[in-house]
Amino acid sequence: MKINKIVLYDFNSYEGLNEFDFTSENSSKNIILIGGKNGAGKTSLFMAIKLALYGPLSFGYVGINPKYIAKIKDCINSRAFQKDVVKSKVQISVSLMVEREIKEYEITREWNYAKQKLDEKYYVKTEDRILDGQELSYFQNYLQSMIPPDLFEFFLFDGEEVGSVFSTSTYNSYVKNAVYTLCGLDVFEIIRKYTTGYAGKASSKEEEEIYSHYKELRKNVDEIEIYFADLEAQIASDKDELEKVETELIEIETAFKNAGGITEVERQALIKEFTEAEHTKTESLTKIKMFVEGLMPFFIRVFVFMLSVNREWSLLFNPVDFIFLGLTLNLTNLNELNNEKFDPILKLKFERYSVIQIVILSGVLGILYFAEQSQKEILDRIVALVCAIAFCLVSFLFSNAIMNKLNSLDDGNN
Repeated sequence: MKINKIVLYDFNSYEGLNEFDFTSENSSKNIILIGGKNGAGKTSLFMAIKLALYGPLSFGYVGINPKYIAKIKDCINSRAFQKDVVKSKVQISVSLMVEREIKEYEITREWNYAKQKLDEKYYVKTEDRILDGQELSYFQNYLQSMIPPDLFEFFLFDGEEVGSVFSTSTYNSYVKNAVYTLCGLDVFEIIRKYTTGYAGKASSKEEEEIYSHYKELRKNVDEIEIYFADLEAQIASDKDELEKVETELIEIETAFKNAGGITEVERQALIKEFTEAEHTKTESLTKIKMFVEGLMPFFIRVFVFMLSVNREWSLLFNPVDFIFLGLTLNLTNLNELNNEKFDPILKLKFERYSVIQIVILSGVLGILYFAEQSQKEILDRIVALVCAIAFCLVSFLFSNAIMNKLNSLDDGNN
């Protein structure tokens, strides 16, 4: 580190603004001598440098406290308190080697005294910007690691006082502490002091309660960890058992297939195929039944008519045959309506229609039979034929509707 400039304002014996420029155009002249009479301010200059670099650490304080404020107040020039604004400042410009590069820093500590209160401002400027946050903390740590506050006296010291330092009885401890600091061993001494002091203190009731609560929580955590370990062991054991069972199941299924058996999935697939085949069979039987009861007699009559030598149209279009066909269809409808799947209201409605058609067809059949027995033409044969065909057609459509309804109910159940 190289000190290039020092600026003091109302600090100790330095009244007003004072600047000390230590830069030299000749690099070979790198030694600066500061001389003066007693009370000229040589010691104040050294104190300003140390205070600017370390702040409270220069007096052995960790941070700003009332004792540090009192010492700073004593460092302010006495005539400054006669001014309207009481202000003091120390500022040094230094060159530091940071990461193999020389950088310029301007370190400033400024104090303002107002209303019996002293405020300190500390800031570091480099390359026309002020360090803040993490950068400022890094700079302070770097500076203290390069020249620890306890070793400052070995780098900057008063030549007049150096003899008295080495001649005192405290010289050995002074050097010892300096070596400890240089080697980083003072950390252990600090830890020893803090732990010794803490161990020597009597525990308060609140601390005992907190420690007791901690031990209870620690015990609960240990029990939970043991329980968790047991669960993990049980899970591992169950997993091994599950793997064994799965292996045995695969072996049993393989042996079962080899023996001609089928799995549950294959069984369900066969049941599904069987159900679909039964449904197809039922539909086919229904269609066959409708054909036999409805259209087949007509096909037989047409076939007989075509084979007859004397083809009489009365043989092909006989109203009695159509009436019997209608009666057969309606009687079949009544039989189909006995199915429990039918809605009771719809069933009653279909039964009424079927009974009405049976009554009408039976009446027409009775009239035709009576006319044939009495050999009287009570009802015109053409009219009877048209009525028989109409009622037969209605009966066929009605029967077809019932069959479709039954098929839809079967599909819904499946």
